Amino acid sequence: RSVTFWYHAFPVWAQYRAVQWRNRDLAKIGVPSWTGLTLGDADANAAYERLHERHALKVRDLVFDMRGFYFKNAQLLSTRDDFVPRQYLEWCKLTQDQAPTEMAPGQAEAIARAKLAEAGHPDAFEWWEEEPCGVASI
Repeated sequence: RSVTFWYHAFPVWAQYRAVQWRNRDLAKIGVPSWTGLTLGDADANAAYERLHERHALKVRDLVFDMRGFYFKNAQLLSTRDDFVPRQYLEWCKLTQDQAPTEMAPGQAEAIARAKLAEAGHPDAFEWWEEEPCGVASI
């Protein structure tokens, strides 16, 4: 799983790191701006915005495919509006109540009814709404 994650995530990280390197690190080691290698803050912010637009949906797809740990981190990040760029936050918010499920129609009802019957409550539900109001992993 780690290899799969980094196979997809490393190129994204490298592009963000390249902007950071041009904006922050080159100036620290004394590369003059006239070389065209350094980025000012405004240019770096514009470059970051382009990277957010380019990669947010790719990262979303990776997180939804990898699930587990990666999905949990997206849920955690979705709680911080001030920490995650808007392009990422839009889909991270969906992880709060729209987690993907692999259950077939009727499977959740069958499981709930079976468990309640084992506990001595076979008629606990009068009706069952098949369409969930939301799905989340807790």
